Amino acid sequence: MLNVFLRKSREKPVKNGHPWIFSGSIERTEGGGEPGEPCRVCSADGTVLAHGYYNKKSAITVRLLTRGDVPFTKSLLRERIERAVAARRGLFESANTDSFRLVNSEGDFLPGLIAEKYAAGLCIQILTAGMERLREEILQTLSAVCSPDFIVERSDTESSGREGLLP
Repeated sequence: MLNVFLRKSREKPVKNGHPWIFSGSIERTEGGGEPGEPCRVCSADGTVLAHGYYNKKSAITVRLLTRGDVPFTKSLLRERIERAVAARRGLFESANTDSFRLVNSEGDFLPGLIAEKYAAGLCIQILTAGMERLREEILQTLSAVCSPDFIVERSDTESSGREGLLP
């Protein structure tokens, strides 16, 4: 697994819960380095602070997925999507709307993933290389949890292009 070591003076934001690591905060990396590759984020002395995914092509080089030495797994992805949908479950029966955001990227601790409900369907945006690697699991989970009539993807944004993703 890729290890990302932070500069000594740049560990505090991660320890305080900031979800991003910018390129200037990184001292060095060890192993891999492909866009979207899972990584461990380590302090200068090697203590594991978090897990996330890495993309050297992006100004936001690491987007965090977990705190401490807790790897991000497919079951954790499913749990977070289920939690996001459950938090908005009351909107499914609302007489006032049939359209709302189901998954709100960093707000649901799923950086780079947005899912919105429109009537009987869903529209998703996969905006980072890390979430792109999880595309099939995302689609399977949303299908199982929400039972939509359709899922449309609109990932053709400027930010996804900066991540090195094709429209």
